[in-house]
Amino acid sequence: MVQTNEPPKPVAKPAGPEVLCNGGFASMNGVGNWNYETPHVESAEGCLDRCAGRSDCKFIRFNYKYNQCFAYKDHSGKCIANDHDHIYAAKAAAAPAKPAEPEVLCNGGYASMNGVGNWNYETPHTASAEACLDRCAGRSDCKYIRYNYKNNNCFAYKDRSGKCYPNDHDHIYAAKAAAAPAKPEVLCNGGYASMNGVGNWNYETPHTASPEACLERCAGRSDCKYIRYNYKNNNCFAYKDRSGKCYPNDHDHIYARDGKKV
Repeated sequence: MVQTNEPPKPVAKPAGPEVLCNGGFASMNGVGNWNYETPHVESAEGCLDRCAGRSDCKFIRFNYKYNQCFAYKDHSGKCIANDHDHIYAAKAAAAPAKPAEPEVLCNGGYASMNGVGNWNYETPHTASAEACLDRCAGRSDCKYIRYNYKNNNCFAYKDRSGKCYPNDHDHIYAAKAAAAPAKPEVLCNGGYASMNGVGNWNYETPHTASPEACLERCAGRSDCKYIRYNYKNNNCFAYKDRSGKCYPNDHDHIYARDGKKV
């Protein structure tokens, strides 16, 4: 093995935050410190992380002799050097994530579009395609919008068909997908020892095809506090209270009126 007398190559040190002053400025307005908190601040980077959690922290002073961390809202004047303090600027706030642009279906208009209204005379005016889509979301018959970038006009459509004919000022977008409703929480996979019934909707049309539909019917009765939904035959029962032990079975679920455990 060939041996050389070359010194080992130094390991690159990761870049640290930029030091504004090796000491302190003539004037610095303090807004607090983290010197008595646990865990203690062990580095300038840790001090800057804590500073990032305060809107009034614009600069820090980190004391390397005692690992102390001070927050300041401003500084001015000359930098007066010492052997143990470093001044750093607070980290730049991360830019908020830009929402994804809605997907354009057609840069113009379709051969056939069945309109159901517009919001062109409402206040405030629709200043963007996103605002037009927000208004569309409030109408069950609005499946598409046409947004005119020339005059910021917003039109609602229930369907569209045929070829896309381009123009210089219209964009067609699909309505936003509706958020899926939260599933109600099951209180008991069966039935309670005691349940005081106040009715059912098993002979009504349309039949209750889900526990969500059963809970909607329950919401229309002041004395309905719980439902029992039978998955075997899609039957829906209303109860004003329940008590005792839950006895499991293979086809009933008990839910609270508000869909949550109580």
